[in-house]
Amino acid sequence: MMRRLRRFAGAVKRDLVGRRRHETPKAAGNAPAKDTSAAPPVAGLGDPGWQLPVVLISFNRGPMLRKVVEGYRRQTVPVDVFVHDNGSEDPETVRVLAELEREGVVVFRRAAISSPEDLNLVDESVQAVFRDRPASPYAVSDCDVSIADSSERTLETYLQVLADRPELDCVGPMLRIDDVPTTYPLYSAMMNRHIGRFWSREPQLSTVAGRPFAYQAAPIDTTLAVYRAGEPYRRLRKGARLYFPYDARHLDWYPDEHQDAYRQSADGSTISNWSNPARERASRFTTMESSEYRTVVEGPDGGLVVETRSVASVSGARSADLLSVMEDIMRDLEPSWPGLTTRAWVWRDTVGVVDAQLASGERLGLDLIPGAGDRWAVCLVARTDPANDVVSRLGLDVIGRRRYLVREVQAGRRAVPDPVEAAEAFRAVLEQLITVDPSAR
Repeated sequence: MMRRLRRFAGAVKRDLVGRRRHETPKAAGNAPAKDTSAAPPVAGLGDPGWQLPVVLISFNRGPMLRKVVEGYRRQTVPVDVFVHDNGSEDPETVRVLAELEREGVVVFRRAAISSPEDLNLVDESVQAVFRDRPASPYAVSDCDVSIADSSERTLETYLQVLADRPELDCVGPMLRIDDVPTTYPLYSAMMNRHIGRFWSREPQLSTVAGRPFAYQAAPIDTTLAVYRAGEPYRRLRKGARLYFPYDARHLDWYPDEHQDAYRQSADGSTISNWSNPARERASRFTTMESSEYRTVVEGPDGGLVVETRSVASVSGARSADLLSVMEDIMRDLEPSWPGLTTRAWVWRDTVGVVDAQLASGERLGLDLIPGAGDRWAVCLVARTDPANDVVSRLGLDVIGRRRYLVREVQAGRRAVPDPVEAAEAFRAVLEQLITVDPSAR
């Protein structure tokens, strides 16, 4: 009878805090089967004094790590934070790590990694966490995923959904896209990927512990997730991603959160996707493939409802500002060039165009073509026959039937390029044209 009671109590406990995967060995000959009642206890939600172990993956992003840690500390579930650091060498990050250690955070200092597969080595830190404590659910996350603005019951809800859904390996957040600024350099590339993979799908509505939640079944990489007790950490496990109010922010998508030390170390890396200058350069002319996505909001009755939202346009939203910039360029040029006539317009709501005609009849154009975020190309265009000798001697590159001298400009925090910088680029080519053919003035 006592053994039955112990087994029943153990089954109830596992239903509350997660599934332990094990098999009872078959008896060999007359040897007795293993006594499963002696298995180590499983701690979890509701146990006095229990804290959810949270392992944060860190590399050269000290201020971001600090911000993310504080977000975990405001959750209803008590947390015990650990840091798995992949060889940070940035002085500010080293300072933050030392500061966290003084607060009682354990930092596992590991060697730098060279491929995404090396992220599975985080399991070494997970195993070290449980070396001297009972098995329990645990969380793993990159240090750029923040729940500071999410519901205070986010981690609690993840644990409850994981306990309620035995088919899942982990539970984590959808990564919010509705407030990502269009000035993020990889805005179009990010929206294409995440809408295509996740936000174009229909959210599923359900309840847990009497509260509504919305989710979709999807694998989870190193973005935040809660995992089952006793299970080793591995990337891309079968999971559920929860929508508002249990979603999260991916801080790499917000330019104000970018940190120079990390961006320099991530330039060209195969590990960092979203704060990688090399990828920004390669994706600067990526076009938006989606116009809408499905999301979840709070309904009038306090429940959750699904709605369709439009994707913010990178270029269309800027057309009025772009035209203003082109007009500034015109005003800057015309007083210095007698006989120069110009006009400006926005073509197809995306490209700002200045068309200039010199006294000689030569026409030269300046096109501002939006890329991703605050990257733009200034294209200085000779709008003449490609065989024209004057244009040929300018040394402009041939693209199709036009000749371009392409120069990128960085707009900083502005939504459009600095008109003075654009005008100076345009003036430089006009100067070239005057030098080659003085009659043009």
